[in-house]
Amino acid sequence: MAAMLTLSEGLRNQQFWRLLLMDFCSIFTFMYMTSTYKVMALQLNPDMDDRFITTVGAIGSIFNGCSRLFAGYLMDRFPFKKIYFCLLST
Repeated sequence: MAAMLTLSEGLRNQQFWRLLLMDFCSIFTFMYMTSTYKVMALQLNPDMDDRFITTVGAIGSIFNGCSRLFAGYLMDRFPFKKIYFCLLST
């Protein structure tokens, strides 16, 4: 088990900052897309039905949840760097 770090030690740790950057790069784009998908869809096609856009967003959220379970399974079976690279490259 890894040694516990104090807050000041953690903030000086290079691994912490790498992990924070990795999280920012992988999570920020998805959070942005989930908050603006309706606006983007309406800009592409102003005549698009709101119910259709909402249904597509809901289905996308379901697939997002299922993909997280699958990614967790892969993380348990394969090295972290290979899986993370595949997730970021798609």
